[in-house]
Amino acid sequence: MGTQNGVIHGPDGSATTPSLVFIAALDRVLALLKNECPDAVERIVAVSGCGQQHGSVYWGSNAASLIAEMNPEVEMREQLQDAFAISNGPIWMDSSSTKWCQRLERDLGGPQAVANLTGSRAYERFSINQVAKLIDTHPNEFKNVSRISLVSSLLTTIFAGRFVGIDESDATGMNALDLKSKIWSADVLKSVGGAAVKNPESTLANLLGPVATPYLPVDNISSYFVERYGFSPKCKVVPFTGDNPSTLAGLGISAAGDLAVSLGTSDTAFAVVAKSACKPSGIEGHVLLNPVDPDTFIAMLCFKNGSLAREQIRDKHANGEWADFNSMLSKTEPGNNGFVGFFHPEPEITPPTSKPEQIHIFDANSDAPVSVASVAPEIQIRAIIEQHALRLKQHTQILGVSKVKRILVSGGASANFEILRVLSNVFGVPVYETVGGSTAAAAYGGILRAQHAMACEAEGGMYVPFQPDIQVRLVVEPDSAAHGVYQAAMERFEKLERVVVAL
Repeated sequence: MGTQNGVIHGPDGSATTPSLVFIAALDRVLALLKNECPDAVERIVAVSGCGQQHGSVYWGSNAASLIAEMNPEVEMREQLQDAFAISNGPIWMDSSSTKWCQRLERDLGGPQAVANLTGSRAYERFSINQVAKLIDTHPNEFKNVSRISLVSSLLTTIFAGRFVGIDESDATGMNALDLKSKIWSADVLKSVGGAAVKNPESTLANLLGPVATPYLPVDNISSYFVERYGFSPKCKVVPFTGDNPSTLAGLGISAAGDLAVSLGTSDTAFAVVAKSACKPSGIEGHVLLNPVDPDTFIAMLCFKNGSLAREQIRDKHANGEWADFNSMLSKTEPGNNGFVGFFHPEPEITPPTSKPEQIHIFDANSDAPVSVASVAPEIQIRAIIEQHALRLKQHTQILGVSKVKRILVSGGASANFEILRVLSNVFGVPVYETVGGSTAAAAYGGILRAQHAMACEAEGGMYVPFQPDIQVRLVVEPDSAAHGVYQAAMERFEKLERVVVAL
């Protein structure tokens, strides 16, 4: 379909995917399921899953009838190729909507006002800013849009055989849903429609449709799937959600006090936060509605400089070997004798920095950086590991994550015990890993959420606690003395980070 790795890149920073790609992928997955597990399909009692967050889909005027009347003898891809008013929808990689992000923040009173209302400041990849761009740049095509979906609700819609709304959790990754009321913000929709859309509050609200409750089934599965693939006609469809909230569900992060940390190319943190404690930031991070607990939020942070930054220091000072790296790390004490470092091979996003290839190290007696060359290799090694743990604690606290009870780790660096020891000591809580790994956590989250929705339906549609049976293994417990050292270091770390951002 003219894509490279599923994406079409434009010269203005745009990144789109043909909406038919997702339909074709579903065709292929279901064909494999039928061929490899023919006897299991009819025993499936509920389906759910996830789609890449922020991707949006624009259905045409004939889409509803095409979806409802699909012929089970024909693949969906063939039947739905004319179902889209705008064939290629923007995805999470798109960075072309800066102008419309600025307009939204101006209209609503600034980035903090947008974050307070929707959970995040205006981001280019967030779907409502892409909608605003399409209204202005593709007005003729947009006039033919009958419904707007995200990738997640596209899948829910296909399985149900009718339009189904975006689930509450994925909707909070759009800059459009009011976190408190769980309805589309009239102020946001008015800004997005501008002068180009008559009555934008009602018009855009109708195009988006009402949001779906994430923990309840929406319908029985469409007859198309019963007749073509052998699903039971009693099989329930549960709203699909975004890949990030689904990952949280798949890891079993279900209650306030849980923190999931992925130590990969970038370091990402997910936490469940009580609504009363949550603090959306107009500078960094995101707050999402929790798809498995209506009484809590998800706080999410991403740090661009993760494993690649750690590996750069390993390669420079430890012969490219983690064993040597860990040996040198163990030669220094928690707190690093007052040395604090900030390692940014790439411009950082949390907090935002503008310059690449930056290393700044401070000794115990100065608030100005010292010469990096004058700092011993083992000091630099501890400095980067402590920086990465301290920043996680500082910035999760900014979003309201103040009472962490346990950390669940994933990602490549989670195999390094010495790194996890520092993480445990900084937070003062035990660190766990899932038994058997978590490489398919997003998909597994769909399974657990479908199971959870059936439990809620069995209680007459009342919410029941999400308590998945996920086995975890204790990796390391904190040392109280080391935790005290890091507690005392937090204030200075925050101060020096502000110095680095200003450089």
